[in-house]
Amino acid sequence: MRILMVSALFPTPSAPKVLGGAEVVARRLADALVARGATITVVRAGPPGTVVKEEEVGAMRVLTVPIRNRYSPFDTEQEHGALAKLLWHARDDWGASADLRDVIGRERPDVLHTHNIGALSTGVWRAAAAEKVPIVHTLHDYYLLCPRTTRFRYETVCARQCRDCRLLTHQRRADTSMVGDVVGVSHAVLQPHLDKKLFAIARSHVVPNIIQAELAARPHMPGTPVTFGFLGRITLEKGVERLVQAFGAMRGDSRLVFGGQIDDAMKARLTALAGGKAIDFLGFVSPAEFFAAIDVLVVPSIWEDPLPTVILEAQTAGVPAIGSRRGGIVEAMGGDDASWIYDPDAPDALRDMLDRVAADPTAISARAAAAHALAIRFKAEAIVAQYSAVYKVAASTAG
Repeated sequence: MRILMVSALFPTPSAPKVLGGAEVVARRLADALVARGATITVVRAGPPGTVVKEEEVGAMRVLTVPIRNRYSPFDTEQEHGALAKLLWHARDDWGASADLRDVIGRERPDVLHTHNIGALSTGVWRAAAAEKVPIVHTLHDYYLLCPRTTRFRYETVCARQCRDCRLLTHQRRADTSMVGDVVGVSHAVLQPHLDKKLFAIARSHVVPNIIQAELAARPHMPGTPVTFGFLGRITLEKGVERLVQAFGAMRGDSRLVFGGQIDDAMKARLTALAGGKAIDFLGFVSPAEFFAAIDVLVVPSIWEDPLPTVILEAQTAGVPAIGSRRGGIVEAMGGDDASWIYDPDAPDALRDMLDRVAADPTAISARAAAAHALAIRFKAEAIVAQYSAVYKVAASTAG
């Protein structure tokens, strides 16, 4: 099968940038499909004004097309004012599709499979529909409902779609009518889109992410304090401030480790919130290094996190997790035997959970074994089989 995959970011040797988990799992899926005989061509976004470029990555071709907008949202060195951002989002909602239609017309894929398409826009769907190519779209976030992609504002989850979001997602919501198959990486990210009547004619599926080869964790050393760890973007919606406050208020002894890039201002803020307790900031660290340094992962998200990849990686390493009851976290955990869930809206719930877990290392060992047993859900073979079935149904509707 010939599959044209679109992902605004897609890491390769010539363009390794990674800003989140979606581009990493898109790359893993593409590699797994190629290994099983599919012909994969990838389209990703390049800076405005650049020409279309091609890179060969093994048996896969990766095309970079220019962003047809005022600037690249992936350039983290640039700062833009509110008006510039508003104009950027308005233009993104009505995104141009000429480059994409040229690529689709030339490649003639059996299926177009889109992942995160911010900056390339739903113009890619309009281009595919014009060429009568069936479309599969995977939801990794809330881009189609919220320009910020998070449905999180003013330090809280959005209870409804605000006026700005309705206006700036008008066209992309309408364009979902062109999609034949929609895949959520969790039920939690899929259902809000269906509730808003997006993807009106699409078949819906839930397929989780592929996770890399098995990682190794260290067993907890008897008689030593339990080490809790956070890995990922150290931002407000991820609940890092609440985690540090809960850690600082713990009654028992434990350690807290952060993995991920952090600036000096955020480091100082978190240190001040810890109530005098020391926090280890590891900076950028590989999952293998991180999971070898902790006993329990903590995922304290206060936004509706679609499916935190870090939980899935922890399970491959045999590391149990504590998670908030938000978004796809409960789905990722896979059951009470392998994890602990708390209510992020209940006062002191996270602190009490940390104390409870730190006081019972035997339970950590038991849940570590259960977590590792669940990791088979995210093996490449299982995920490719599920996507292959989706592609087969999609391709059967061509023309």
